[in-house]
Amino acid sequence: MRPSKLLLLFGFCLLGISLDAQVVQELHFTTNEVNLIQQEGIDQVSLKDASSLIGEDYVGQPEIPVETINLILPKGTKASDVNINGSQKTSISEDITLPMVKAPVKMGRLPQDNEVEPDKSYTITQNPFPDNPLFSFENHQYQEYAYVSISFSPLMYNEQTHSLKLYQKLDITVSTSPSATNVPNFRPKNYLDYRAKQSLQQIITNFQQIEEFYPSHTTLGNGGFLASIPIYKGRYEFSNLPSKWGDAIPYVIITNNKTTDGENVGNLVSKFQKFADWKTRKGTPAKVVTVDTILKAYKGVDPNKPQNFNIYA
Repeated sequence: MRPSKLLLLFGFCLLGISLDAQVVQELHFTTNEVNLIQQEGIDQVSLKDASSLIGEDYVGQPEIPVETINLILPKGTKASDVNINGSQKTSISEDITLPMVKAPVKMGRLPQDNEVEPDKSYTITQNPFPDNPLFSFENHQYQEYAYVSISFSPLMYNEQTHSLKLYQKLDITVSTSPSATNVPNFRPKNYLDYRAKQSLQQIITNFQQIEEFYPSHTTLGNGGFLASIPIYKGRYEFSNLPSKWGDAIPYVIITNNKTTDGENVGNLVSKFQKFADWKTRKGTPAKVVTVDTILKAYKGVDPNKPQNFNIYA
């Protein structure tokens, strides 16, 4: 599969750009990506990066490969509808008999107890399966990023003629609408947003659109990750105390070089700082804060001060 021609179509209204937009993705497939084999006398077809059709909803229907892609959506939207149009049809085989999807094996029953007949609604019409490449779609929200998972198959199988054909081109159109789960950006970007963006890069087909839909912030706030964090001797430098404009630090180590009675117990701060540096290098920003710093910064009785610090850290 080779994605190409990424296109975003916006609907305009008097007040600006509407959230009712369309995201369009074009996919291409080749016959080299389709593999036909026989296993124990049963014809099977596989497609690169695809999995076999399974599930109770498809019991009795041909077991063809289903592929799933993820498309990033404009901020504050969700997929309300997905349409897939196939073109450039080509023949893969004119003499193939695919197995039918079997019911899941239930506990206490043997696999042969779950033998199924072909789906009669499918075989009577003599139409290729599926009649439309789209199987399903599902909306997701990851941090501020909205994306949709789309399951489909570029293959069509006809049980009556034993033919298998391939759409070499699929045009996917995702209609969007405002999402009730839109995450407002009341805080500066932090390392969690960066990690989310890194993770999405591995699974999003139209990742090139992400800067269009979610522009990067040049200023990430005090204690923000990457560009806004000053680096000193290879170590990220966070502020000692929480700030309402800063970002939460996921790993805070509270220690002290002296006991509450003033007895020196060694340079624990330096030792824990090495551990904090290691955690930060591994991708989890860590900060060492001394008890003395906390006691001086917060009002009230001493036992409550570390707890107050932890609330805002």
